[in-house]
Amino acid sequence: MSEKKAFHSFIGFAAIFLTVFLAVFALCSCSRGSSTQTAIGPWNIPTRKGELTARLDDDGNYGYVLSVSGSGEMEDFASAKDAPWYSVSGRISSIALSDEIKRIGNNAFSACTHANAVILPDSVREFGPQSFNGGCKVCVYKSSPLASVEGIYVYSEDSPREAGLFWHIDNNKVVIWDTMRVLFIGNSFTYTFDIDRLFGEIARSAGFLATVERITIGAHTLSQFADPSDEGGAEIEKRLTERSDYDIIILQEQSVRPITSYEQFLDGAGKLVKRIKDTQKNCKVYLYATWGYPGQSQVIGQDIPTMERNLREAYAKAGSALGLEVCNVGKAFTEVFTTHGEINLLGPDNKHPSYAGSYLSALVNAYTILGIDPRSCPFDGYPLPSGVKDGTDFSPETSMILKNIAYSTVTGGGK
Repeated sequence: MSEKKAFHSFIGFAAIFLTVFLAVFALCSCSRGSSTQTAIGPWNIPTRKGELTARLDDDGNYGYVLSVSGSGEMEDFASAKDAPWYSVSGRISSIALSDEIKRIGNNAFSACTHANAVILPDSVREFGPQSFNGGCKVCVYKSSPLASVEGIYVYSEDSPREAGLFWHIDNNKVVIWDTMRVLFIGNSFTYTFDIDRLFGEIARSAGFLATVERITIGAHTLSQFADPSDEGGAEIEKRLTERSDYDIIILQEQSVRPITSYEQFLDGAGKLVKRIKDTQKNCKVYLYATWGYPGQSQVIGQDIPTMERNLREAYAKAGSALGLEVCNVGKAFTEVFTTHGEINLLGPDNKHPSYAGSYLSALVNAYTILGIDPRSCPFDGYPLPSGVKDGTDFSPETSMILKNIAYSTVTGGGK
């Protein structure tokens, strides 16, 4: 056979092969087009009960809205890649769920990394730990059976007055209500009768949505808290690196160190402030100045008012050096000691605060930091919480006296 004939034979064979290939491809394409498992849907979703389907709609911004309709309980997917919409999950901006879906399968939407929030209808009673991507806020209404589950955002039309996770609708979008996050760092002069908790109660009663935490170890100094190899320092480093959204951090030094070891006090506070600034986006730091008390005042040869005044001056000096405001709790204690000796602010050891002392501390901190006028604060600390045992005669009258003194301490005047 000549080369010319051989070439023509090859061309003919290639043409026949291409024709057959295209016909088969077209047939397969048609077949896939009639199925429910195309690359862009719609899809039948595996269920334990009922029937569920999903489809994609244009979101108007080069992305998709993934809508799930029908009723039933979605099966789990072995991995995110097994969800039928996986190939387009990067373009899914939101997820809309049927009012009759009862269960969301694990890994169903975990690859939808651009879906920042999803609203679960009240019909949903269960979803998997990886049903959604880690950054997706799972939102429900108060009537949902999941409303009390940890990590779930609950609908609130107005800015909430209690701590928790809340959302609302603004311009047809889910908006998360911001929560103020507060951290107390200190020792037994903070954790006795839970001054941090009392601060949170006062804040919430005045309309602040606040989550209040503490890192406290008895007798610990700020230098120890500033050392990552220390037990307390390691916990602080862990908290500061895990999150960057603390709004307020309060530092309380060991009870006499600002007088006896001022340079070490300033150094420890300064290191903590630097670390806070390095890790937190928008956090304001305060110093919590404590009070004089009998045992230590005798050791350093000062009466209680003098000890407290020297502490206050040391805190003010450190505050000026570091650019921090000071919560003058000790000043309020001295005012009570001198004008209302019948109110016992110290516990049986004459050192740590009684419940009344802790309440006064929380009032001064809340007024200095949040601007909450203690005279009209709805939370008066009375009656004593269940389980609290304190010899102090803490009454509504005592509460009002302490509120007025907290006010005058911070403002320098008034009743």
